[in-house]
Amino acid sequence: MECAFLGALRMPFLKYEDRLRWVRLRAAERTAGLIAAAGGACRVCLRRDCAFEFHHRDPKMKCFCIARNVGSLSMARLLVEVEKCDLVCAVCHQELHRVASVNAGTYIEPLDAEEISDAFASLSNRWRS
Repeated sequence: MECAFLGALRMPFLKYEDRLRWVRLRAAERTAGLIAAAGGACRVCLRRDCAFEFHHRDPKMKCFCIARNVGSLSMARLLVEVEKCDLVCAVCHQELHRVASVNAGTYIEPLDAEEISDAFASLSNRWRS
């Protein structure tokens, strides 16, 4: 396997800066692959041009945080964890966790797009007053 920018993935690095650049590029390429494997669009609002996060459907089944381990674990292990998640944009992910915290300790199904937009409408009405 080869990196589009740096050539062979197991190339020796003489400088710390080169190693750091390689690690960042590898993480970006792997993240793009995981996003594509998860559908490439927010499961709630269907946007494709935003910052994505992986939301675990059942927090009890979570083995690790995908974002923190994208550079250190094998793609096979990452894909197994992605199967337990919904791909959501950062805004929808915050809303999902806000609703979960309101319901303290109870698991809720991910909200659909209409429920999310209703929640945002009520929030914007509160901010205006």
